[in-house]
This record gives sequence, structure tokens and C-alpha cells, in this order.
Amino acid sequence: MIRKTAVAAVIALALTWSGVTSAAPWTNLAYSSVATTTDGSSLNNLASPGNARWHQNGSSLWSPTNPCYVVFDLGAGNETSIGYIRWYNITDHVGGTFTGYVQALLPGGDPSNPNDWTKIVDAFTMNGTADSQQFSVADFVGQQAVTTRALRWVLTDTNDGKNFRVSKFEFSEGNLNTLNLANMPGATLTWCKAGDDANAIPIPMVHNGLPGMTRFNSNYPGSQGVDGQQFVTLTLPTAMNIEHLRVAAEDGNHYIGLFSIEYLAADGVTWKTATGPGGQSYANLTGQLNVADYDLAIPATTGLRLNIINPSDVNHNILRLYEFAAYGTPIPEPATMTLLALGGLAMLRRRK
Repeated sequence: MIRKTAVAAVIALALTWSGVTSAAPWTNLAYSSVATTTDGSSLNNLASPGNARWHQNGSSLWSPTNPCYVVFDLGAGNETSIGYIRWYNITDHVGGTFTGYVQALLPGGDPSNPNDWTKIVDAFTMNGTADSQQFSVADFVGQQAVTTRALRWVLTDTNDGKNFRVSKFEFSEGNLNTLNLANMPGATLTWCKAGDDANAIPIPMVHNGLPGMTRFNSNYPGSQGVDGQQFVTLTLPTAMNIEHLRVAAEDGNHYIGLFSIEYLAADGVTWKTATGPGGQSYANLTGQLNVADYDLAIPATTGLRLNIINPSDVNHNILRLYEFAAYGTPIPEPATMTLLALGGLAMLRRRK
């Protein structure tokens, strides 16, 4: 029994070294947190996947002496290494400037004790516009990771009483920009009309990270159907197992109207509809969320794309894209796996 357990441990170790882990470093930990706010407005499932809408209480005017706290708590005993934090604000046609800072709860600290919180982002300023622009505010990349069970956004000013109506908070163990396959050396992300691959144009503005996010407008108002079909294509320099995709589109009802997620087959020519871990199909998706996440189960591939039939659900019929981020793991070399297995078996023999 001990030997079987040891063999299982060796296999698990080999999988870990090959890039397969039990918890994805790109997972938004806000989804497994308890969210609270002192603003008095409804969080409306802020700590959950999907269009997490938080409509700030218009009667609540924040200030340095009367800040608003937005807390995400993983719970006692759940201290986790956090290497990346981000706050999206989709202004929903309401402009305004928001300022504040971000704190982390000290290990073993009491969330109700002000002395147990420490700043990890000294200050941020976000300028919302009336054009529904989306901004990433707090970026913890490039600094030393912090181990904590809870994060607290402290909002200190709402310019002229302006509010924001749709927001999304996230934090993760890994650097989302570094992990994004669209940012790996040799990868390209392009847009083109159907049948016009030769004139595909690069769209780095939707995967180049912080500060801020720039909207890509296709300016191609084709009607729904073949006449309006277009592609957003990620081409990779090496085959990858793609496990997750996140797409950020326009706010309100301006999200992508109808599209499929597809991957390039092993023949390098055929595009197939992507599937999820539960076998679900990602063909003909409609009514996707403004910031949408899809768990994928795609075999080794060098290409991932959005096959867009209807670019928008509103009258402009133009694709308005803010973010395209794919995450996954490299295909382990057979020789590497063999060496790991042999090394593990050698350890077992020594133990005998």
C-alpha cells in the first residue's frame, strides 16, 4: 500500500513539474471570497463569475476621512500568495474620477482591527469617461507577492459625486499579463474579415496589459450572417493545452451578439469548435457577459479564435473588444516525462 501511494506521489510530482497544477494561477480568487462594502449599495453578487454589477450608492460621497471599503475575504486560515490584483470599471456612460488605495490583511490578522491592514498599492486614480471605457486600476505586478486572506480596496474620492455602475474586482496568484498566451514570444493576435486572412491586422491593444485598456473597434458593420463574419485569431509558436479564455467586450447590451470559440486541429488547417471540461460546446454563444470566462478542454493546438457571426447585439453592429486572454500549459516533452518517472522510481528503489 505504501509503495502504491509513493508511486502516485511520483506521478503527481511529475505532473506538477510539467505544468499541471491543482489550482490554476489565473483563477480569480474574488469568486471564492466573501465580498462586503461600507458604501451601503448592493454588491449584486460582486464576488461571483459573470457581469458582477456594483452600482455605487449615489448619495454616498466618499472622502479621505469617509472612505468606502470594498473587502474580499477568503476566510480564516486561507492565507494565499497574491501576485496580481486588478479592478475593472465599466462606467456605463457615467464619467468621473475615482481615487484610493489597496490594503492586505496581515497574516493571522483580524479584519475588524484597523491596525491589521497594510497598504500594498499606495494610490491609484481611475478616470472614467462617458464613452463606456473600461479601465484596470490597481496593478500589483512587479512587486513582491503578498500572503493574505483578504484584500481591501479603499475608495477615497468620487469626483463631483459621479458614480460607476458596473465594476469587476479580481486577484490571483499568477501574473495575468505574463500568463496570457497572447503575450508569449512569437504569438500573434489578429482581426480579419472572413475570407480576408491575407489582410489580417494585429490587435495588440487588447492583450498588452496595464495601465488602462484600449478598445479595438473593427469598424466593420456587416449584417448578421456570412456578410458580417469576422475572426479574432490567436496564433501560437508552439502547441499548447488551452484551458481558459477570457473576453472583455463593450458594456451594457453592446457585448458580442453571436460567436463560436474554435481551435486549430492537428492538421494545421481545420478549425474545430472548442469544448469545456464537462463536454459542453462553445458554438453559437449568445448573450455572453461583458467580462466572460470560459473553461476549456482543448487538446494540443497552435491556434484559438473567435468566429464572430454577429459582432454586436445593438444597432452599431461593430465589434468592440477590450481584452482577449488565453491561459494554458505547454505540452510536456515525452523525454521530460520519462526522466521524471525514472527519477521517481529510482527514489523508490533507494527507499527499499
